[in-house]
Amino acid sequence: MQRTDPYKGLYEFMAVAETLNFRQAAKRLGVSAPAVGKAIKLLERRLDIDLFHRTTRQVKLTDAGAILLARLSSATVEIHSAFESLSELRAQPSGNLRVCVHSIGLDDFTKPALVIFRQKYPDISLDVVVRDGAVDLLKGGFDLGIRIGELLVDLDMKAVKLFGPVSWCVVASPRYLEAFGVPTSPYELSDHRAIRFRPTSDADPYNWEFRNGAERLTISPPAPVVTNDQSLMLFLAEHDQGLAYTTQSRAREQLAAGVLVEVLCDFMPPDDSIFVHFHKSARRHQKVACFIDTLKDFGRQPKQGAQ
Repeated sequence: MQRTDPYKGLYEFMAVAETLNFRQAAKRLGVSAPAVGKAIKLLERRLDIDLFHRTTRQVKLTDAGAILLARLSSATVEIHSAFESLSELRAQPSGNLRVCVHSIGLDDFTKPALVIFRQKYPDISLDVVVRDGAVDLLKGGFDLGIRIGELLVDLDMKAVKLFGPVSWCVVASPRYLEAFGVPTSPYELSDHRAIRFRPTSDADPYNWEFRNGAERLTISPPAPVVTNDQSLMLFLAEHDQGLAYTTQSRAREQLAAGVLVEVLCDFMPPDDSIFVHFHKSARRHQKVACFIDTLKDFGRQPKQGAQ
């Protein structure tokens, strides 16, 4: 009697579950979409349960599919760890490193550190994705994430401080302030125009955080303009379109040139820091450890004008 491979169809399942698209899954695996669909059908038949809801417009995980994906994601990390521990017997670190970086983390910190890392470890190739908003590192296939703050929602994830401080500010052009007045309190923002940042098209715009003594304030100012591009946000602020909430490192050149002016300085929240996030088992990988150590060493160096 021929034995059934218990892992048959799992690669196809993971690819479809992560992309929610049979064509994209097929492209990732290097096979045809019908072949992926057939593998999923055989897997569902073998398990005697549906793993996906399929319509002509979309693919969604069933409850059973979501449970299987969660269990397999953790198992996949351990399998990759086992294989990579073999390759790491080589003296020179190598392999591909996938990194997801928050756009703010690129300003004064990650960009120059990446150059140093590539010079030091030329056999490690980098796949760097700049993405704001919440990111599931495991589901996205990332080895590391670089973001503001150390908030963790998964007990299996770790965070290590890399850089800081990251100082926040509210800026506007002198002409805007001349026309609308200078706000003296966050509560006055309801009488102003804001240019607000939205990390993704389906996310809400970020609220503006302030501190009034021991009191934390969260303000959602009226915004005639919302964007997911920090550069555009500052460009519009320079051209008198409203107030923008950003970091001092982002606005440094405009502030130095006088085209933007800081307001509400006495109400800004405490400084943040940039952290690297990774699965607890990933630190065992030589390439991950080298990357973290390189960024930590760079973070200890004094940065001229960094905020």
